[in-house]
Amino acid sequence: MGLSTTRHAHGAQDGASHARLAIVDGAIPRHAVQFYESDEFLARTVSEYLAGGFKGGEPAVVIATPEHLTGISLNLAARGVNVESARRRGLLTELDARMTLSAFMVDGRPDEERFVNTIAPVLESARRRHGASDVRAFGEMVNLLWTDGNGDGALALESLWNRLSVTHRFALLCAYAIRHFDDATHSQGFAAICAEHSHVVPSESYLERDEAERLREITLLQQRAHALESEMRRRETLEAELRAALADREHLLAAERAARAEAEAARRLAEQANRAKSEFLAIMSHELRTPLNAIAGYAELMELGVQGPVSTEQREALDRIQRSQRHLLGLINQVLNYARLETGNVRYTLTDVSLDAMLRAADALVYPQIQAKGLRYSYSACDASVTVRADSEKLQQIVLNLLGNAVKFTDHGGEVAVSAESGNETVSIRVRDTGIGIPPEKMALIFDPFVQVDSCYTRTRDGVGLGLAISRDLAHGMQGDLTVQSVVGQGSTFTLTLPAGSRHR
Repeated sequence: MGLSTTRHAHGAQDGASHARLAIVDGAIPRHAVQFYESDEFLARTVSEYLAGGFKGGEPAVVIATPEHLTGISLNLAARGVNVESARRRGLLTELDARMTLSAFMVDGRPDEERFVNTIAPVLESARRRHGASDVRAFGEMVNLLWTDGNGDGALALESLWNRLSVTHRFALLCAYAIRHFDDATHSQGFAAICAEHSHVVPSESYLERDEAERLREITLLQQRAHALESEMRRRETLEAELRAALADREHLLAAERAARAEAEAARRLAEQANRAKSEFLAIMSHELRTPLNAIAGYAELMELGVQGPVSTEQREALDRIQRSQRHLLGLINQVLNYARLETGNVRYTLTDVSLDAMLRAADALVYPQIQAKGLRYSYSACDASVTVRADSEKLQQIVLNLLGNAVKFTDHGGEVAVSAESGNETVSIRVRDTGIGIPPEKMALIFDPFVQVDSCYTRTRDGVGLGLAISRDLAHGMQGDLTVQSVVGQGSTFTLTLPAGSRHR
């Protein structure tokens, strides 16, 4: 809202004595806005503005909230104005700001036709009733809109007041509470409001100081504005750096996603290659077993004399052929078993297996090898009632693998010992030897396929390094585990742990 007036002698004198409104010369209507901090200051300013008009015979129209209407009336009375008489004579017209707004607001914006039809008759009635050339008006409807968060509506209403002043003679003072512009985002709206007025009056913090204090305040405001501009530039720099950092982060995330995709693709290729390897091993193992069986059959026929008499030297050669055939067949069987494990083609039939009976049977199978190498052997018999939950065939295969390794890596005069220990939920089988032991750097690798403790080309112990890998996988398949402890030069102890059988429990 604004203030418009023509030059009057008393108006000039009043304006000169009142620096707040300082109305200037000219026939063009003036537009003024007062910013305020306290309601008391607003009431004093508006009552002084209206009282000056009363002295010149100018009627007043006040559009304000009930609280401000009361404060203005009390201040007018304090200035010697008979408020009740002024109301009866039509010299003072008071309207409720919120109710007046509701008469012309449509969908959050003031409708120009309704605004004119609401406000113009009130102004004209007051002016004609007293034969005055001007009307002094005060309104705070725009302040209500701004306070409600409707800044666009407030600016639109300011424009309507300006257009109305072209066709109607009135002086209008509007007011805004400065506390409603305390956010940095309000600066653009604040500047737009000031631009709608030809006269802007600062709040009492500035007006109520002397000239020296005002100069200091202006200097301080300039410094603060400069500091704020510097801070804004610094924040813009930081925001730019943050955006750059976020862009770098996004690039890193994209690179990470790409690396993960590549790793996943590599993993799938590795799995495919591993499956192809396992399938190849399974096929080749089957293919190799056929000619090996034929070699064994023909050697046996020749040994029986089917092809004619066999000399002593020939019989020794046939015996070496048969031993080599059996050894090679054993190696191929290990490869085939490992291939089956990797392809998931191994089936387990879990039953309660008598531990003592199984260990004694394994002893009998491996005892010829122990005697041939001149080793000492001991077995600590366990209670005959102890059972283990396992697949009997695969359990025997694990124990034979462990015993075979113990014999293989223990030199003449050494010792191999087997013992068993039962707990509440598990049973442990230990195979200990006094052999060469396992180097620390290979402890974590010996259960991997094709790993040899003695990996040099001149090694004296045969095998393809699958026995332990197969044994551990079989143990896992029966919900158990296979571990090792070893000291180089002193021997190794392998411990097979499996669930205890139900009868044992």
